[in-house]
Amino acid sequence: MSEPVNGSIDIGARLRSLRKSRAVTLSEVAQQSGLSISYISKIERDQVKPSFDVLHRIVEVLGLTLGDVVNHSLPSPDDPSASEFDRQAAALQHAFSSLLESDRELLLDFVDFLKDRAQKRRLEEVNGSERLQDD
Repeated sequence: MSEPVNGSIDIGARLRSLRKSRAVTLSEVAQQSGLSISYISKIERDQVKPSFDVLHRIVEVLGLTLGDVVNHSLPSPDDPSASEFDRQAAALQHAFSSLLESDRELLLDFVDFLKDRAQKRRLEEVNGSERLQDD
């Protein structure tokens, strides 16, 4: 894959790499996305830049999100120059990618639970501080 220029992302090369890693053919992507094989091939060779809608259709066929395509440059989990947050995110991404699909779904359910719990705690803190101000 060639180096991106001026911070841009080689979307086409990234899509091709992800498609091949999932053993999905151009023909399958074309059939399921409603796009032509030649158009998808041009996207993968960075000859054309896909619209948001087209990109979304392709990543859906591959079982990905747009984030999977554009957010692929997390640092190594043990990179000392990275922030603690970035190292943790990289470690989570690495661990997540090694899980079975059913285990990923369980983990995502657990993450939803933790987000809900955090939101409730923040609301409790806000309500608690409002009660203190009223006193």
